[in-house]
Amino acid sequence: MISFVTLLSIFFLVSTTGCDKHTRYKTLTFFFTGVPPVDGTATALGVTGASKAEKKKKKTEPRPAFIHGPYASKECYLCHVVEAEQPKKADGYAGGFPRLQDLPSKLLLPKNELCIDCHVTKQYKSAYEEDLWIHGPVSSGMCTACHHHHVSRADYMLLKEKSIDLCSQCHIGDFITDIAEHTEGKDCLECHNAHVGKDRFLLKKDYVEIY
Repeated sequence: MISFVTLLSIFFLVSTTGCDKHTRYKTLTFFFTGVPPVDGTATALGVTGASKAEKKKKKTEPRPAFIHGPYASKECYLCHVVEAEQPKKADGYAGGFPRLQDLPSKLLLPKNELCIDCHVTKQYKSAYEEDLWIHGPVSSGMCTACHHHHVSRADYMLLKEKSIDLCSQCHIGDFITDIAEHTEGKDCLECHNAHVGKDRFLLKKDYVEIY
């Protein structure tokens, strides 16, 4: 407990430091914690509330990045042809990942065969065996028409954060049925599978795709 003499001394110091609020603040914070800042609004607990200007300045945090497994582990050789003099595991670069411009341009397989070499459930053969309809870009191995192959801030590493912005690049005008779900701008993936389905509509109510 602070003695009466100590409190009296503090009062004397504060009262004799003049009218400068900044000086008084320095004196008080020397002896006490939780002293409200000079230009803030104190709450019941002595915590300063954020001003309107500070709230406006506050920015929303960016979405976390989704990173392709081989790229995250720096195992570039799983997709790229790595020369003999290059290490099989790429050395760390800024941010802990290989820089895209440093990756070898030559791929192990043609682009339309590379992704499905690992993602076997998206192969035409796999869909045929299960008697499933396969989405056009998937059937031709054009995975990069919708996905980024290294890093993306969108779910499923899509090129756009909203699936409707991506799908509407091809499915426009007469290519889609004029129904409420489409005209209201709902997320396409709420109703449709992206790769395979029971028929050309790829509806989830008929078949739920496994990722």
